[in-house]
Amino acid sequence: MKKLTYPAAFTRDRTVEQWVEHHRRVVAILITAGLLCSYPMGVFLMAVATAPLRPAPAAPVPKPIRGAGVVVSMNENTGTMVVQHSGVQALDIAPGATSFRADAAVLGRTQVGDRINFDLTREGGAYTITGTQASPEE
Repeated sequence: MKKLTYPAAFTRDRTVEQWVEHHRRVVAILITAGLLCSYPMGVFLMAVATAPLRPAPAAPVPKPIRGAGVVVSMNENTGTMVVQHSGVQALDIAPGATSFRADAAVLGRTQVGDRINFDLTREGGAYTITGTQASPEE
């Protein structure tokens, strides 16, 4: 059986001071290597962590749904108006009188009995009349 031998550099005897100096050098080399390797990664991670978030792409603005009818009643306290219409096909609403939310500007320029063409826009889970035009008398 062969005897295991080490190179001469590993077998030399060192004093305590020599071992302390050796360990200081090894630790200094390891710290330097760690700093050199971690600095670029640390800069990258800090840049990623502090980068402003990209705003979400704007949702396409939906086209308003068109309808026509006669204003039956208005309630400025609740911001609603009841319109007698011949149906809103885009929403599968049958002909009849339907209460819709209405913008304050629409309520201000509309009166009961007016024939209107109106635009419905979805706002907060409900359809709101956001625009009106006087409808020609039939």
